[in-house]
Amino acid sequence: MKNGIELEIKLAAKSEAELARAAADERLSSGRRSGTRTIDMRSEYYSLCGGGPEAKNASLRFRSENGSGRVSVKTSSEKSGGRFRRKEWELPADSVEQGVELLRQVPELALVLEGAEPVPAEKAQFRRTEFECEFEGALLCIALDSGWLESPENTFFELEAEYAGGDEAALLKLSEYLTGKYGLTCENRSKRERCREFRLLHTARNAHDF
Repeated sequence: MKNGIELEIKLAAKSEAELARAAADERLSSGRRSGTRTIDMRSEYYSLCGGGPEAKNASLRFRSENGSGRVSVKTSSEKSGGRFRRKEWELPADSVEQGVELLRQVPELALVLEGAEPVPAEKAQFRRTEFECEFEGALLCIALDSGWLESPENTFFELEAEYAGGDEAALLKLSEYLTGKYGLTCENRSKRERCREFRLLHTARNAHDF
């Protein structure tokens, strides 16, 4: 089971071509420490109904990665300049129901999941290309995501860099470097938050049209 602090940055691109140019940067290429892996991802986000107060600030996700299921719980995050820091628990599961039962056995999640039932909320689908590289004294996992959030008409292109060891300051240095050179922008909203915003906007538009 993955259990620890997730520290990452999210940088938005205007197009897949802009994302590819940033990913091919010579400093990232020269620092590569792994091959490239491609993953087709389908994420389903759930609200936790009936749980304790802690459940309101937690995010439950079931994700299919090339057909294999994984369930995760993330706490509310500290956000600054596109950087996210949050506690995360993740493990393999065949369904969200099975995953919740397994996560309920984690002592730190007892208050979050006790009595809580997962209710489907948002969804996303995207293709991820990822590799590890060294940058400014840190090992980073670079992920390039292209797909849609909540609806195929709401596309997105995003570079994520997750801290895996070394100097944490490298994340902000990478953010400054890529935003300055390629025009990427810091994204302070999670994928789930953007799904929710699109759904609410779409609902409001439909109500206005009616």
